[in-house]
Amino acid sequence: MVNEVIVTAALTGNIHTPTMSPYLPVTPRQLIDEAVRCYEAGAACVHIHVRNRETGQPSQDIEMMGEVLKGIKARTDLIVTVPSRVAAVFARLGNFKVLKLPLHMPSFEVRLHWHQRFHQDPANRWLREVMTDLYAELA
Repeated sequence: MVNEVIVTAALTGNIHTPTMSPYLPVTPRQLIDEAVRCYEAGAACVHIHVRNRETGQPSQDIEMMGEVLKGIKARTDLIVTVPSRVAAVFARLGNFKVLKLPLHMPSFEVRLHWHQRFHQDPANRWLREVMTDLYAELA
């Protein structure tokens, strides 16, 4: 019996910034090159978020996302997944084909847990605030 595996790579995550890792791809060229490296290593799918070119902060820049998607498409056969809001914009523009998953994806809860001694810790408070804001936007 052969077990088939689909390798998916999440290139950036939605909340990460260059201050968290010097390896975070920020520019369209970096995102495209990273997707190509994943493809060459055997990935079938990548999930991407774009970043502000100057600050590295998460962005919803549709033009930049289009540039990244076109670059990945030109150099690979990868399946690319993007945030659903971004996919909806591209579907309206007619630039890309947006497909529904052929399987049911159950919903899930996201919870934050921390030890009481870290309740007032500035870094912990910052992370809780970022996560709360992020998931409030998605609700």
